This record gives sequence, C-alpha cells and structure tokens, in this order.
Amino acid sequence: MTFSTKKGVQVQSQDMRSLALTAALLLPIGSLAQGFGRPTYFISGGKSLQVLGSQDIRNSYGLHVQWAKPEKRFSFRQNRGNMILESYYMHSTGGRPNRTDDIQTNVGLLVMGRFEQGQPGEQRWYWETGWGLQYISRLGPDINLHLNSTPTIGAGLIIPRGKGEIFLGARYLHISNGGFRRPNQGQNWIQMMLGVKF
Repeated sequence: MTFSTKKGVQVQSQDMRSLALTAALLLPIGSLAQGFGRPTYFISGGKSLQVLGSQDIRNSYGLHVQWAKPEKRFSFRQNRGNMILESYYMHSTGGRPNRTDDIQTNVGLLVMGRFEQGQPGEQRWYWETGWGLQYISRLGPDINLHLNSTPTIGAGLIIPRGKGEIFLGARYLHISNGGFRRPNQGQNWIQMMLGVKF
C-alpha cells in the first residue's frame, strides 16, 4: 500500500508506520530523561559490512537524540562516567546490484555507559558501550524478525563550544534477533556520528 502526494511522490506505508513508531518511542524516553541533562542531537552516516555471515551491504543516514546523566558507577579515577539514553531513526538502502531499491527504516532505543577521558569544559575523548532494541520495517537476507537486539560500542571526541559541545565519533552497531530464529546472520554497521549539544 502506498500514499501519493500532489507531486506524485510515492511514500510507502511502512515508512509512515516507522515514523509514527519513532514519535511514540520519543514520548516514554522523554519522560525517563527528565532527570537527565540537555539533549544532544546527532546525525549519522553508516554502512553495513559483509562480515560475520552478513550478506546485505547497505548505506544509511540516521537522526539520533541522546540524554546524559552522570553515573558514579561508570566513573574511573578522576574521569567522569555517564548513563546515556538514546532514541534514533535510520533510513537505509540496499547496496547490492539487485537490491538498490530496497528501502529499510529502523527505529530504536539504546541504553549505554559513556566513559570520558578528561573533565567537563575541556576537549576530551570518550568511549561508550551498551545495548538496545530496534524495530526494522523490512525483512531481508540478514534480518528475519522485525524486533531485534542491538549491542553497540563506540568512541569519539567532545569539543567544548560556548555553553554547548560538539561530538565527533564512530560506532559499531550489531543488529540481530539474539538467536530467537535461525538463521541469525544479522547486520553489522559502522556509523560516523556528528552531534551538537546547545
């Protein structure tokens, strides 16, 4: 089923459902984040890799919102640790020759620990790791369930700018069903992240 605009642009109903689900996910995570600091807004560009059994090579862009809260259990020596809540939307297309029109949308939540090498107000490095859940709109050769597990690890640089900060980072994101259905090849993404906290 598709919807047509006056300009003749075809918008797939699955994309509309994914956008609606993104909005629905932002409501509860926004409530959970009330005790957290100002949000950080990210854009990402990514590519799935043909490793660990994955077959479908894809390219994506993403929109992400993160909330951070200092967490003593994640601190190390004089370096601060944060708990991170993230909600995101990804849009990807298949990179294989016979799948170039294969459009896939993903919406998800992540809970992470972020470890910072340095003090607030200084330029500093960070690394982060965590886990989450993701809804994926379209099944393919690597994904056979709509709801999937998403362990992740990443690293980057935080640059102070006025009262805000700029984030430059990279992330590895694994998407799979966690062994609930075979085969469980999954997708393996490398994402470049650019974020701004105002």
